[in-house]
Amino acid sequence: MSTVNNSSYQSDKSFASSEISLPRPIRFWLMLLFNIPLVICSFCLILQIIIDRIQRYALQNHTILLILVFGSPIQLMDINFYLVFFQYGSVQPSKPFICLLWWSADYGFYTGVNRT
Repeated sequence: MSTVNNSSYQSDKSFASSEISLPRPIRFWLMLLFNIPLVICSFCLILQIIIDRIQRYALQNHTILLILVFGSPIQLMDINFYLVFFQYGSVQPSKPFICLLWWSADYGFYTGVNRT
């Protein structure tokens, strides 16, 4: 009689079997279609707040500007890393620096936006 260690079996699941049911190509195109207008709108709002003197001095716009400025690295780095991951199935290029950059974008900027 042999005993089976269920805890090690559960931790050996592959990443592909633990993903959500929506296929990667659909997730890729959804993120891409929403990311392009999101980046354009964010930069237009940042420019509008910075250029227009009345909006620049309005106190309520300072908070919006901070959220947009701290959210820009997430939009430009993190979402693009996800797009590459959905396209290739792994981080490309597979360098420790890229993983560290992605990790710092996730934890550094995303936590900063949530706390403002």
